[in-house]
Amino acid sequence: MTRLPGVNPEEIEDERVLAAFAAMDERMGGITENLRILAHKPEYAELIHSVSDAIDAPTEIDPVLKQMVELKVARLHGCEYSIDLLEGCLLEKGVSDDELRELDFHRDSTLFEDRIKLALTFTEKMVLDAVDDELFHAVRGAFTLQETLELVVSVALESFYALVNRTLGLQPQGFRQRAAGAGEPGQ
Repeated sequence: MTRLPGVNPEEIEDERVLAAFAAMDERMGGITENLRILAHKPEYAELIHSVSDAIDAPTEIDPVLKQMVELKVARLHGCEYSIDLLEGCLLEKGVSDDELRELDFHRDSTLFEDRIKLALTFTEKMVLDAVDDELFHAVRGAFTLQETLELVVSVALESFYALVNRTLGLQPQGFRQRAAGAGEPGQ
């Protein structure tokens, strides 16, 4: 159960919130619970709209790797809502259940290439510890300046979402289940 109620979409008059809801509906096929709650303060709905636009903008990094990094962040923060959402997105992009399972053990996995392992290690260090010069140098050797910046900002933004979602008590909304069911006959 969420700790704060979401706004009723039919009662919204603020143009910023209406724009954020319309964009989220187009992007996700509905309005997420976190946006419904944050919409109580129109500035936050506008912020989420801008952040979503930035996240969805064309990236230098492979979009699957970017979402794997975001999923790693969500798992490290224990955000069930974001885990559900990101696992659903990744399944829809063709990532296997085995890859999702091994994400937490990426260093020892045979499913991930070294560049992916490096990005996931970098993610762990950003969230749980600190990135030292040696690791940052290794990332810069494997990723362009723009890709490195995208990694840093992706980890930071997903940390923001995970902290907000977890604190508000948001629960999974069935994104993973719907994505997994989409590949089954009769679904």
